[in-house]
This record gives sequence, C-alpha cells and structure tokens, in this order.
Amino acid sequence: MIPAADFTVSLDGLEIIMLLMNAEEGKPNLLVYSRGTPQDRFQFLGVVDSEELKVNVSKGGAFARFIPETNELFYAGTVDDSGDRKLMLIKNFSPETMIERAGE
Repeated sequence: MIPAADFTVSLDGLEIIMLLMNAEEGKPNLLVYSRGTPQDRFQFLGVVDSEELKVNVSKGGAFARFIPETNELFYAGTVDDSGDRKLMLIKNFSPETMIERAGE
C-alpha cells in the first residue's frame, strides 16, 4: 500500500486524488485512482505531472480537495521557508488531462 499524506474522493465516488508521502523533492506526488462505477475497485490511473503540483509533502503540501463543478484543486502548501501554510489553488484542474498515464 502506498503511504498517503492525504487523499480526497470525488463526490461521485469514482476518483481518488492522493498526495504521496515521502516523494522525492521536485518529483510529482499527486496520484489519481479511478473506477467506472461505485461497485468497481479503484485502479491506478496515473501521476499528475505539472510544475504547479510538484509540492513535496515535506514542504507542507497536503489536504488536497478537488471541486469537479469548478475544476479547481485546492491544497495546503508552503511557498517559502517561513513554514507558514498557504492555501494553494490550481484552476482548470482535470485529472483526465493532467496525468502522466501509468505505463506511458
């Protein structure tokens, strides 16, 4: 099992967006799992690979929340070395189009 710092489940229950613990600095740490129906098992869909999302958990990236109605991904993160948490927002977030597919 992958150690997650935090995860969120979409309102329809078909996607899990997970922040990975102990990710290498500068590496993507946002994973997406998906399923066709609520009765199906989740399958690994891929890693979200975007410069905006390379927020290592050790730097404070946590508490991801995806709002599908507005395509916004919110998460807590630190921008500098002050240690202060700031609410981060990525607009026009789409798990389907922003992932690097598993095996590609």
